[in-house]
Amino acid sequence: MSTLAQPYVPLTLEHLNRSGWRDILVGNIENGYSRAWQALSNASRTAAEEGDEGRSRALWALADACSMMLVPASPIAPFQARCQTPTGRSALPGDFSAEELEVLGEFVEQVDEPWLRARLADLVWFQERPRKGAMLFTAVDAYRSVLLTKELWFAGAGDGWRRALGLARMAGDSARSRAKEMEAALLSAFDIGDEEPHWKLRVAELIFDAGLADVRRPAIANSLVEMGTRIGLSGDGFLARDAFALARGFFKRLRDDTRSADMGAAIAESWVADANARISGSMPSNIAAASFFENAIQTFRTVPRRERARLNIDARLHQVQAQLGEAGAQAITEMTAISTPSIDIAELIDHSRTSVSGKEPREALKAFAGLYLGPNVAKLRTDAEASARRFSLSFVCSVPQALAVMDASSLARQAET
Repeated sequence: MSTLAQPYVPLTLEHLNRSGWRDILVGNIENGYSRAWQALSNASRTAAEEGDEGRSRALWALADACSMMLVPASPIAPFQARCQTPTGRSALPGDFSAEELEVLGEFVEQVDEPWLRARLADLVWFQERPRKGAMLFTAVDAYRSVLLTKELWFAGAGDGWRRALGLARMAGDSARSRAKEMEAALLSAFDIGDEEPHWKLRVAELIFDAGLADVRRPAIANSLVEMGTRIGLSGDGFLARDAFALARGFFKRLRDDTRSADMGAAIAESWVADANARISGSMPSNIAAASFFENAIQTFRTVPRRERARLNIDARLHQVQAQLGEAGAQAITEMTAISTPSIDIAELIDHSRTSVSGKEPREALKAFAGLYLGPNVAKLRTDAEASARRFSLSFVCSVPQALAVMDASSLARQAET
C-alpha cells in the first residue's frame, strides 16, 4: 500500500538494481518481514523526498512484497494483508500488475538474500499466469536456505519452512529430493533442540503436520513425553501439556491406543498439578484453581473407557471433583465487590418529566421516545479520524501511512481507466 506523492513511475529492473535494497535490509530482514517492510518503506519515502522517483518506486514495490503476512496453512490464499482498516489495507498479491510481476521475476535471479528471494519468488509463482515450475523451486530453495535456529524460526523462518514443504508437496515427485532434505534438516533440529524446548516443540509440530518421519515417529513421541515430564516438574504446565498433546497425536497416528490414553491422563494430571500450585502458591487463587480442576475433569473424560481401569481414571475423577468443590467454595471468599461512584440522574429525570408534562398520552410517548436522538455521526467520525492520526497503525504495522489501500501502480492504473 502506498502513499507516494510523486507521479507514477513504472517499475524497472534498473531501478531495482540501483535501489540499495541490500544495505537497507541488513539488520532488519533477520527480524522478519515486518521489519523489512518498515525499513524499505522508510527508505522509499526518503528517496521520494530527494526526488529519486525510480529508486523510490523500486523500494516501495519491495516494501509491498514484504508487507504481506505469510499464511502457509492456506494454499489458496498464502499471502494476506498485514493491516486492514475501514478505510484501507496493506498490499495483496492482486495489487501487482502482470508487468510488475515480470520485472520482479527477472529481479529474483539477482537476489542472494534468502528471505527476500523466497518472498519474491513465491509471490511471482503464486500470482503470475501461467505459473512457472522453476519459480516454485526457487521459492522452495530460498525458504529452506534460512538457517534453522530458534531466533530465526520465531522471526518467521518457521512459516517459511512450512510453506516450502507445502510447495514441495504441490510439485509432487519433481520435488521429492527437496522434501527429503528438508525432512532430514528438521529432524536434526529436533534432535539438538533440547536446550530450547519451545523451539523443539514447534519443530516437532511441523514434522507432525507435514506427515514426515515415518520411521522416527515413536522416538519423537517418546522424546516429547520425556520433555513434557521434565518441563512439568520445572513448573511450566502449559508447555508440558503442549508436549503431551503433540505426543498424543503421534501415538494416535501410530495407532498406539495405550500410549495415547497415557497422554490424556498426563495432560489431566498436569492441570491438577497446576491447580494445586495455584492454591498453595505465594499468591493463592482458588478461582484459577477451580478452572484448572474443570479442565482436568474434562481431559480425564477424553480417555477411552477401555483404558480407564488401567489408569484409575474413575477414582481420579471422583477425587478431582471433590477438589473442584472445595476450590469453588473457597473462590467465593476471594470475590470482592467492586463499586463505582453513584451517578446523579436527577437532571435527566426532571427533563423527562418536563418533556411529557401536560401532553396527551400519544404526544407524551412521542416526546419521551425522542429524548435520545441517537449518536452524533459527524462528531463520532471526526473523533475517530483524530484518534487514527494520533494513534496510527505504525504501532501495529510499523508504517505510519498505513491507512492507504493500494500502491502507486494500482493508483496509476485506476487513473488511466
